[in-house]
Amino acid sequence: MEEKVYERGSFILQQGAITKEFFVLWKGEIDVFVTDGERRYFFDKLNEGSCFCVYQAFKADTSLLFDFQVATSRAYVFAINVDIL
Repeated sequence: MEEKVYERGSFILQQGAITKEFFVLWKGEIDVFVTDGERRYFFDKLNEGSCFCVYQAFKADTSLLFDFQVATSRAYVFAINVDIL
């Protein structure tokens, strides 16, 4: 497990990415968006304790459907690589 820190406005992951990690939001908030062509739609807001990218981490050939962007001054997340489980 690795702690990562992201600044406001930065993307933790973007739509189309493939990851072998899932994430737990420890501090901060993350906005979740979906993009359809040139339009970007707000989908959800993640708060402390939220987990995300769990399904994609275990299904390696599945790309993300959402953008995860930091909404607060900083977001602290724990990234857990499924290969070590």
